[in-house]
Order: sequence, then structure tokens, then C-alpha cells
Amino acid sequence: MSDTTLIEAAGLHTYYGASHVLHGIDLTLRRSETVALLGRNGMGKTTLLRSLLGLTPPRRGSLRIAGRDMASARPDRIARAGVAYVPEGRGIFPTLSVRENLLLAARPGAWNIERVLGTFPRLAQRLDHGGGQISGGEQQMLAIGRALVTNPSCILIDEATEGLAPLIARDIWATVAAIRAAGIATIVVDRNLAALSAVADRVVILAKGLTVFAGTPAELAAQPEIKHRHLGI
Repeated sequence: MSDTTLIEAAGLHTYYGASHVLHGIDLTLRRSETVALLGRNGMGKTTLLRSLLGLTPPRRGSLRIAGRDMASARPDRIARAGVAYVPEGRGIFPTLSVRENLLLAARPGAWNIERVLGTFPRLAQRLDHGGGQISGGEQQMLAIGRALVTNPSCILIDEATEGLAPLIARDIWATVAAIRAAGIATIVVDRNLAALSAVADRVVILAKGLTVFAGTPAELAAQPEIKHRHLGI
């Protein structure tokens, strides 16, 4: 692993019970890099993120984060190594206020609560509202803000804009671009190929737990048959 490599996964095989979901996945994330993770529903995208986070540990394969062996590490150790997660469904604590959701995760660093509120002014207007009382778009902003205040080296974002109104989705994509500009490495799962291509350095497509494409957005754009076959575009 080079000094620029933050995450290096090799030969990951992950199961849910007897169901074999990932079949030898390799994935590398370099520092300050943004990777778009694509594929139809049920192809292994969320499972791959959960494998990287230790939430669904792979049964076989290797995982190194910042040069350290994390293949069998608990999720809290991986989080302390600088990996933050924005899960599908957002994972907000509904009975805690917006302020409390942020305070719960905050660690010292450049991304403090004030900076998050500057990034998401809507949240500044909702600080005393319960997490379950704000809109879906505001919950997604809060989930991303909560990840940022941990001051991570990388953020894994699952279904970045699913179910969000276009104007809210535009704000989320602007934030992903700002995260990239801040030098935080990111893996983003979403269905919006055009938006992903605008912010991603590389694209990885999964199909039935296998990597069927890995390359730049320009390389994917030059292969419409891959987009049609695996993304329905």
C-alpha cells in the first residue's frame, strides 16, 4: 500500500447467512479521491460499504485502512481510523434534536458544528427540532453533517439523493463537491450517473457481487454498452 492509498480491499467475500453476496471484490480508495459506486438494486453496493465498515465482515479477503489490517476489526475501531458513514435511510436519532445529533458525533478538527451549519443553513434553522421532525432532505443534510463533524479521512455515502426533491438533491451534490475540495476521500452510491460523473475521479460498477467496470467517468462514457447492460441507461 502506498502512502496515498487510504483503503485497500482485496478478494472480499461477504455473506448474509448462507447467501454469498460479494464474490472476491477488490477496491482501492486513494486519499482525497472520490469514487462513484454504481449498479442495479441488489448487486452488492451496500454490502460492500458494510464490509469496509466492519458492519458485515467479509469471511475471506483482506482489508487495510491507512496501512493497518482491518479485515476483522470492529466498526468502532474502523470509525476511529477515520472512516465515516452516511447510511441509506440516514440513521438519524429521531428523539434527539438536530443539535444533539451533531454534538453526539463531534470530534476536534476543521469540521466543527458551525462549519456544518454554514454548509447547510437549513439545519441552523432546525437546531432544536427533533431528528424525526425534520424533512427527508434535512435528515440527509444532518446525516452528512454528522459524518463531517467526526473529521474523517473518508466518508462512505449510501444512496446520496434517493427520494429527495431536485433542489435538495442539488444541494447534496454541491456538498459532495465541497467535501472533495476539502480533501476528504469519498465513496458515493447513487443512481444519478451524470451527477456522479461530475464529482467522481473513478467509477466502479458492481453486478451480482462482481466488479464489471472500474475506470474514469470518461472511460465509462465511451462504453455505452456497459451503461446499458449494467445500469439500464
